[in-house]
Amino acid sequence: MENNKFFRRNFTLNILWEATWGLGSGFVVPATILVIFLTHFTSSKMVIGLLFTIPVISSAIAPIFSAYYWSPHP
Repeated sequence: MENNKFFRRNFTLNILWEATWGLGSGFVVPATILVIFLTHFTSSKMVIGLLFTIPVISSAIAPIFSAYYWSPHP
């Protein structure tokens, strides 16, 4: 019965986390608003071009580091 309490809490926290992440991502669209914001800090086209690789790299880092722990060991 104690586990059920933790499952509910984790479910609720995950829903809240995803909702806030989705809401925040809606305000910063990488193709428009964030690019315009970065042009105020730098005129380098390379830095602005790298902006689109940040989400790809950040979504790939966690699986790379956790693959060892999730893979079956002989």
